[in-house]
Amino acid sequence: MNVIINEIPSPFTTSFEMFAKPDLEFLKEHKTVMVILRNETKTRVSTTLYFGGKYSTLINMPSTKFKTHEFSEMNYFSGGTRTSNFFVKSKKQNLEAYKEYLTEIMTDVIEKYFHLTLDTLTINLVVGNVF
Repeated sequence: MNVIINEIPSPFTTSFEMFAKPDLEFLKEHKTVMVILRNETKTRVSTTLYFGGKYSTLINMPSTKFKTHEFSEMNYFSGGTRTSNFFVKSKKQNLEAYKEYLTEIMTDVIEKYFHLTLDTLTINLVVGNVF
């Protein structure tokens, strides 16, 4: 899958619908998603995926190539534990390294979780003041 990353300015507003199912037909047709970054801490970056106008999910996944920090917390909706692997910012892991990390995890998300095969995926990346 060919991944194209476009940095875009922060949108004025974003919205999502709680418990929305991913609209995979929208993703197949448009082949475009939006990813918004936010600082979880000074050195840890959280990644949120948006597409289809209603669907939003955190995609803080581990990587074998990049340093991530595992953090577990209680999920009050499900009663279970949610584990996030935040990307760790450093001199070596800058914005360019993050883009490689994003390409890696988005390929996994599209192929392994959504079970789709796309030739191209465009990611509109909202960096804000994270890096």
